[in-house]
Amino acid sequence: MANIADQLIAAAPKVLGSDAATRSGVLAHAYLFKAAALGAIAMGFEQGPLSANPEGNGTTAFVGRQELLTEAVRLLDLAAQELAANPPSAEFNAQVQGTAFNLPNTVQAYRARFNLLAGNYAAALAAANLVNLTIKSAFTYSAQNPNPVFTAATQVGNFKPRDQFGLPASLFETGDGRLNFYLTGPVVVDRNNGGPDNLRTLAGFFTSQTSEIPAYLPDEMRLIRAEANLRAATPNITAALADINAVRTQSSGDPFGVHANLPAYSGALTVPALLLEVYKQRSAELYLSGLRLEDSRRFGRPAPPTSLAERTRNFYPYPQQERVNNPSTPADPAI
Repeated sequence: MANIADQLIAAAPKVLGSDAATRSGVLAHAYLFKAAALGAIAMGFEQGPLSANPEGNGTTAFVGRQELLTEAVRLLDLAAQELAANPPSAEFNAQVQGTAFNLPNTVQAYRARFNLLAGNYAAALAAANLVNLTIKSAFTYSAQNPNPVFTAATQVGNFKPRDQFGLPASLFETGDGRLNFYLTGPVVVDRNNGGPDNLRTLAGFFTSQTSEIPAYLPDEMRLIRAEANLRAATPNITAALADINAVRTQSSGDPFGVHANLPAYSGALTVPALLLEVYKQRSAELYLSGLRLEDSRRFGRPAPPTSLAERTRNFYPYPQQERVNNPSTPADPAI
C-alpha cells in the first residue's frame, strides 16, 4: 500500500497538473493511505521503514515508532491542506472515493488518531473536533475482495474472538449493548492459553464477505477528545467526562448502530480513574479495529511475560519476507 501511495504522490502532479480538483483528491487519498500504513507499522512493531523497497534488492533503513508516527501526521496534514485548497472533483468522488467512503472526514479522523498516539494532544483534540460525527465512512468489500476479518475468523477459522471484548472481569460491565453487537452465539470455553478463554462467534462488521468495515467509528473521536483532555498539561476533567458519558449512555443515533446503552460514569473523578475508563470504553467501542495492542501499551496495562490476561506480546516479530529482502531488518523483540 505504501509503495502504491508513493507512486501516486510522485505521478499525480505531473499527470493531473492542470486538473486541481482531481489532483487534490488523488494526492489526499495517497497521503491518507500511506499514513495509515506507517501508523499500522508503528502500532505493531518497534521499528519500521518509512518507504517501501518493492524490488527487495537493497537496504531500506528502519526508524523508530515515533518517527513513523511523525511522518504519518505530516502526510495527513498535507492531505488536509490539499482538500482545503481544492475540494475533490465530482469525477474523483464518483470513480475513486465511492459512496461509502468520506475522504475529508477520514483524513481528520486519522489526524486525530495518529496525533494522539504521537503525544500531540492539542493537535489530536483539534482534529477530532473537525470530524462530523453524523457521517459514515467505511471500507467496502465484495466476493472478489472479501472482508478480511470474516475470512480469517469465520470462513477459515484461524481466529476466534474472546468473550467480554477480551477484558478482565473487573473492566467488563454486564449490560453493555456493544457485546451483543459485536459477538453472537454460545460461549465456548477454551483453555489453550492455560486459563479459561471464553470464545464467541463474530457479529457486527464481520458477518459476511461483503460486510463494510468502518474507516473509523464516530465515538473514537469522542474518546480521543477525552484522552487528549486528560493527558493535557492542564487536564480538563469536565470535558473528558462529558465525552465519556456521551459514549457510555448512547442508546441511538450512532451512524453504524454501535450503542453502549450504559448508565453514566459514577467512579472517581481523577485523571488515572478516567483514563482507565477511556481504555475500557475504547476496548468495547473499537473492538477488533486493530487499536488494542497500542492502547494496551499506552495505558500501561498488564503485560507479558508477567501477565497474559490482556495481551500475549508487546510487539510483533518482523515478517520473514522482510528479513530475507532487507538486511537492515532489526532483531525480533523478546516478546
